[in-house]
Amino acid sequence: MKTPAKHIFMWMKSIVLLILFSPSVLFATNNLKVVSFNILAPCWASPSLYPASSLPLLDRAFRRERIIAFLQQQAPTTDIFALQETTLVELGYIKDAMKSGFDLYPAYHSPTYWSNWITVDPPWEPNGVALLVKKNLLTNVNFQDMPLSDDGNHSAYLVAKLKSNSQKIVRIASVHLDSDKSYNRERELNSLLQTMVPLNNSIDVIAGDFNFEITNGNLKNNLATAGFTDILTALGKDGYTSPYSTTYYKSSNWSDIDHVLVRNLTPIAGEIFSFNLYNIYPNDEEARINANLSICGSDHFPITGTAGN
Repeated sequence: MKTPAKHIFMWMKSIVLLILFSPSVLFATNNLKVVSFNILAPCWASPSLYPASSLPLLDRAFRRERIIAFLQQQAPTTDIFALQETTLVELGYIKDAMKSGFDLYPAYHSPTYWSNWITVDPPWEPNGVALLVKKNLLTNVNFQDMPLSDDGNHSAYLVAKLKSNSQKIVRIASVHLDSDKSYNRERELNSLLQTMVPLNNSIDVIAGDFNFEITNGNLKNNLATAGFTDILTALGKDGYTSPYSTTYYKSSNWSDIDHVLVRNLTPIAGEIFSFNLYNIYPNDEEARINANLSICGSDHFPITGTAGN
């Protein structure tokens, strides 16, 4: 019996897709795609911190649906998600939604960290950062919920080897540096850099919310000395990574605050998922905030960076 041409085409298409998205093929040239996304922890989404019109959009279940939809959309082509402002409850929903495609590595800040931001409505809950790593990408994984400071900032940090190339060490960190004091940010970053000493056979990634623009000042110098490159900056694609242009400290130093940094890799592609909101609402910050909550469930824009060699 002859097999219909349509069935042959669909079979061949499935094989091609499996090959294209196979980690071993993606890493044959050591290319790596990372998405960094501050998903706004429910305990930090107090109505008192947002425009009154944002209230219905801050609903936990509503935002969860939008966050998960974005992650699922990016999952087929993403190797690593670096997430910030994650909670135990929300990570449970995210892990279930991503099915068995990714391994989850969470870390939690100390309860006293950012205690000055705690509100009654909504109440505080354990929160931190996380890594979602595509299955079969890595082997010999050593994960640490790693303290970056004495006052409670933690990084989700792992050291592993590529399954497709056991000679390559991979070191990845998801970070959320202090939002209030520059010397805390520098101290936290330096703690991580002291752990991630340069190695010739390593692929190193630091991704997350740095709460500062890093193309000037001490953070820039420290990262340059350590040999890290900001993918978006290197490609000339950096810009606002949140819908805020006036109310978030009213300074350009807090415009480009989310970053994907690499070492021993060359930037290839990158994007800020701003959903064209600065063009649609160039002079209306409140509209941008609400539109972004509606689209991706957060007050940050997700970003992505791809690098290889």
